[in-house]
Amino acid sequence: MDRRFDYVGFDFSLMDRMRSRDPEEEEFREGLLESVKTGRITPDNAEERAFDRGLDSLTTPFWSGPSVLDFRAWSIEMTLAWLIWGSKRAVQRFYTPYRIQCFEWKLFTNGGTKGYQPMSLGPASTADVRAKASSSKTRLSFNDAVRNLWDRVQGGVVVGSALTVKGDEFKTISAAESATLKLHIDDEGQACLVDAFRNDVVRYHTVTFSAAEIVAEWASDDADRPLELEDDNAAAVVDPDVEHDNAADVVDPHVEHEVPVVEDRGREQARPVARAAAPRLRGRRAAFAWDTVIRAEALRLLDLNGDFDPAVDPAWRPARLIDNLLQFCQRTWETEPSRAAMTNYVRQYHEEFRQLRAAN
Repeated sequence: MDRRFDYVGFDFSLMDRMRSRDPEEEEFREGLLESVKTGRITPDNAEERAFDRGLDSLTTPFWSGPSVLDFRAWSIEMTLAWLIWGSKRAVQRFYTPYRIQCFEWKLFTNGGTKGYQPMSLGPASTADVRAKASSSKTRLSFNDAVRNLWDRVQGGVVVGSALTVKGDEFKTISAAESATLKLHIDDEGQACLVDAFRNDVVRYHTVTFSAAEIVAEWASDDADRPLELEDDNAAAVVDPDVEHDNAADVVDPHVEHEVPVVEDRGREQARPVARAAAPRLRGRRAAFAWDTVIRAEALRLLDLNGDFDPAVDPAWRPARLIDNLLQFCQRTWETEPSRAAMTNYVRQYHEEFRQLRAAN
């Protein structure tokens, strides 16, 4: 198989796009979507209600393929997403066959009435990665991620592959050859490798990297963290009519915003062949122990009360588990995450619980 398409062979175009086969549940889902469009409820409210009903996310289809960590190759967009967020969900978000089935909400005003418009996500580009990085919390900036990546390529730690401009043949880029190249990202966010001494000469395109090498070099303590939670105030919505002291405090990661374009163009990315080893990436410490303490408490509560089944216990619902975990955080750390953040993680804990129970 041609390595540029070597993603374990799972075809996400065959995935059923976010539609329930149950007519009653589908009617409920469509009602939620309409309520968000007309501004009666926020996207986060709708997601919580969908989860409480046992439905998947409204904006993204269920990921039913292999883990992205098992992919043999990642595109440059997927690679940069891992460096920037250290999240499997972030890498998924920029895998084009999956991405084109997702959408985001865009806030709009019509005659004084605010609502949301679903905007489909197109094929992934580095411009998309750059835009998302500029509007969410990251463990590494976009520009620093590009520099880190190319440093490792030129140091021979990470090996890149790409298609040649002449002949369109797939080729592995050696560390020696990378010294003659620059990673160039144009205004449209398309990445290519250009001649380091003649900027107008493009030598390679469709750059990919070994997923195993990237994960080994840039490990993550919280790889299962959803990309949507990179902004701690997940329930907030930017109101264009209100001035805020800190715009970062009111970014809604579920809503697509206009973001400033960072000039990149590869001018600062060339590095000499001989140099000291690049410093190891140091990630942002997570505010809450999502993958350890909170996860253990969630699985304990699910094991104690069982799976959600209204026929067995009408009071045991996802909303109750979310409440219990928020109270647990308050007791443990004297603070708690947003309800939207907890809802996203409870989805993961619940799925893990079901898988564990099925395995046993």
